[in-house]
Amino acid sequence: MCPSDHRSAQPPQIIEVPKETIVEKIVEVPVIETVERIVEDIIEVPIIKYDEVVIERKVERINEIERIVEVPQVHKRIISRPVEKIEEEIIEVPKIR
Repeated sequence: MCPSDHRSAQPPQIIEVPKETIVEKIVEVPVIETVERIVEDIIEVPIIKYDEVVIERKVERINEIERIVEVPQVHKRIISRPVEKIEEEIIEVPKIR
């Protein structure tokens, strides 16, 4: 018997070798943009109608007249006048008895 025949009596062993496979997936990333939304509402503004009535009234008339008034002022005046100077001299006269 051959050594190779001895091995054939046993069932063959299956060895699984993991195989690495790279699978590429393309994922789209959404771009986020801020969008400004302006909403305009058109509102009808009501038209206001005014009824005007003209009322005539007599107005008091005031006339301003410029008047110039002289205000008397006190003026001090010094008037120099000649004055007579009278001098008296008392003399004792001896009494005669």
